[in-house]
Amino acid sequence: MRKMLQRSTWSISTLAQGSHVYAPIVAAELERQIDEWLQLLPQQLSFRASPAIGSHPRQDPNSAQVEFLRTQYYAFKASIYWPAVYEALTAGEANGDLLHHCTRFFTSFAQFVPSAAAAVVVCKPNLWTLCTR
Repeated sequence: MRKMLQRSTWSISTLAQGSHVYAPIVAAELERQIDEWLQLLPQQLSFRASPAIGSHPRQDPNSAQVEFLRTQYYAFKASIYWPAVYEALTAGEANGDLLHHCTRFFTSFAQFVPSAAAAVVVCKPNLWTLCTR
């Protein structure tokens, strides 16, 4: 997960003149890989949805690990699609396809926030990592 998260900023292509453009095909592949990773998690570490803001994390021996993994998952998904938002902002315009990817960023970020809020409650050993995401 950490290697994938570190590489996620590469959903861009560099043009000959040195400018960067969003690469939706790379973003789609990164998302496919993270979703495949999610499907391969053992049942005790599996999760499907973000907790609601203000809800209490699960009370089981694996809850800290589950909340940490969920938070990293949504951070990764948001970072995959951030370059689309950046391109739309810097270009001052966006076509329908780029806007679709921008929507995916905001959806992922909206899922990240409650996940991070739940994780900081139970993931004290990983608190620094969570706060720097």
